[in-house]
Amino acid sequence: MATFYKNSTVAVHPVAGLGGACFDGATASGIIGRISLSLFMLMQQQRPSAGPSAGFNFVLAAVLGFIGVFDLVSGVRGDGLGVVLTGLALTVYAAVLLHDALHLKRTGVPAMTRRRMNTIGLGCLALYFVGVLVKRVPELAQFFG
Repeated sequence: MATFYKNSTVAVHPVAGLGGACFDGATASGIIGRISLSLFMLMQQQRPSAGPSAGFNFVLAAVLGFIGVFDLVSGVRGDGLGVVLTGLALTVYAAVLLHDALHLKRTGVPAMTRRRMNTIGLGCLALYFVGVLVKRVPELAQFFG
């Protein structure tokens, strides 16, 4: 059975759907445009929300801050420069996360852009990695110790 629309020559086969449709030029571009717009709107609605969470930032800040302060104290008491560097990296990133979490809780928006947060995070990770190398590699530990 074919379906005919007013002012156009469109015949749609009920089983084949749009695959079996016969369009004239103007109607085809209009329907394709509407289908494209509908698919675009559908894709826009399905985008996941990937925003930062204040609660998760608080938890991470607490864990990293505790370990960082512990490493700082251990390093100052005689465990070496490597432990101080790892503690410093963890404490700095915990402070950044705490600042972001408090700002997010108060205003509802992050304190800094994702790019800046990632840059600070990579800097702290590099400092942590240097600390681990100084702490674990015997030649570096002797040089800095």
